[in-house]
Amino acid sequence: MPRRRATIAEGTAPAAPVQAAGGGAASWPFPGVLPLNLSREEAARYVGVSPRSFDAMVEAGEMPRPIRWGGRVMWRRRDIEMANDRLGAGDDDATNDWDPPQSRGAAP
Repeated sequence: MPRRRATIAEGTAPAAPVQAAGGGAASWPFPGVLPLNLSREEAARYVGVSPRSFDAMVEAGEMPRPIRWGGRVMWRRRDIEMANDRLGAGDDDATNDWDPPQSRGAAP
């Protein structure tokens, strides 16, 4: 009997399929667990930008360079997370113009 996925109505959101590194059609077999290494498209999606924007971030040194392993080009997820943590680090003004005034320290 095939396994049935839980639905959002049952309180558990189904895991979004993650393509295998290299753009293969196979989906990541472990829902809820992220792979250690990501393809270019997966890395861009993980950061929340387009693949072209991700390429520009790599060229600018904002994101790490890929590793090559067994003929595959991949990015280590933890390197991407560390690079993301460094983005904006050292800014004197940590406020965001899109934040509501009360979260910027203004009186409510």
